[in-house]
Parts: sequence; structure tokens; C-alpha cells
Amino acid sequence: VCSNGKPDSILFEYIGGGPVITQQDQIGKATVSGTSSGVASFITDALGSVNIGDEVTVESQGTWTSIAIISQSGNQNILIHTSCSKDLFVGDIYGGMKIVGFNGYRLSNCPPPPPPPPSPPAPCGTAQTDVCANDKPTTLVFEYVGGTAADLTDDQEGKAKVEGVSSGVALFISGYDGSVPLGSEVELAVQK
Repeated sequence: VCSNGKPDSILFEYIGGGPVITQQDQIGKATVSGTSSGVASFITDALGSVNIGDEVTVESQGTWTSIAIISQSGNQNILIHTSCSKDLFVGDIYGGMKIVGFNGYRLSNCPPPPPPPPSPPAPCGTAQTDVCANDKPTTLVFEYVGGTAADLTDDQEGKAKVEGVSSGVALFISGYDGSVPLGSEVELAVQK
């Protein structure tokens, strides 16, 4: 909840419950007294009665945010440290209230996490790294080193060949637009 600074508001789900704090207790800063269950006739910042499972947005009140609940089973007072000097997490439970979002976002409304990064290529060393190990590549990245036909290190069983000599700045590389100095990398699309 605090990853982008102090929240302006916290979205809670009313779940009812005793004076229990789960997940983490903000290192002793949060407190809950009393119990709540059933329909709540009053919850701080809510308009009207609130049923179990309903969501309530509570505006942050500075360093501390207090929530008062008047329910069928009794009264509950919750005090949460909201200056973000102590952590707050979606899923934390404070008595009858569970954090489900903040600043207008519900956990399910948050953007999905980014996809995992691609696996790194096999380490290079004495063994060759097979660029076709996982499937035919769509692009290949070459380092332009210059050279002659004698510099060919893998003729792919007679399928690869080199003609002529290259050195210095390459003015033309098939499939690449622009000149290429020695030591530069060039990404080329694989022809079908």
C-alpha cells in the first residue's frame, strides 16, 4: 500500500471479527479493541449500514487512521498507523476489516505483474551455445568483427559459407539499414 507514498484512502472489506490483527501488526503500532459481526450500522466513512463482504473506503487521517464499527455484536475500534513509516499490505486484517486496495484501486483492479524475463542463453565457454535448442529463432544478433572465409568457425555441415574479405566500417549488411563499425552488434531477421 505504501510503495507509492502515503495512501489518500484505503479500501477495506468488512469481514467481522474479534480484536485480532493478522499478517503483520505494524511492529506494535496497530491496535484493535472489541468485536464486530453481522450488519454494521456504522463504520467510519461508510454511508448507511454495511453487510459482511461489503467494501468501505476509509480516508487516511494523517499519521493515524481510526475506524469505528458499531455492529450487531458490539463495538470495535481500530487504529492503524498510515504515515507509511510502518508497512501496510493488501490482505492485512485488522479486527473486522481487511485491506483489499488503496487510492481507488482494488487488488483485482491492479495491473497484472509483468511477465517473467526470458531465460538467459546457455553460458558460453568451451561448448557451443545452440541458438536453435528451443526452436527456430526469428532474429539473430551478430557482432561485426570483420574477417575472411578462413575465419568461418562452423560451416553447418556445408550449409554456411563466407565469400570475400571484410574489415573497417561496413557500409552495407544485407537486412540492416546503415553503416556498422567493427565491434558493433547487428540484429537481423531470420529469413523463412
